[in-house]
Amino acid sequence: MDWDDWHRVEYLRHGRGGFLLLYAQRLNDSGFHLGRRGGHDPAPDYAKLVADEWFERAGRPPGERWRVRVWRVPNAARARLVCEIEVLTRGAGRPTCLLSVLPPPGRAVL
Repeated sequence: MDWDDWHRVEYLRHGRGGFLLLYAQRLNDSGFHLGRRGGHDPAPDYAKLVADEWFERAGRPPGERWRVRVWRVPNAARARLVCEIEVLTRGAGRPTCLLSVLPPPGRAVL
């Protein structure tokens, strides 16, 4: 049994004309899926926590708009989009402000 749960987290900064991928990291972490139950998806909340940690380490200034995409990357299989959120940085030592949770492609917006 394979206990690995690999994800690729992409950080895209808003600029002229759209969002540009500036950084990506691979995580072996099941936190994006823990606590999933009827009607509740923990992935966006967990993605925000992972992003807050990265923005703190990267020292991003306040007022930047970012999208954070999380992909599940199983071994020998195609990547699947887990979630995508949009955040606004607030400066050192402060968590980001969640602007929106974007629906995965092909999934209806409720």
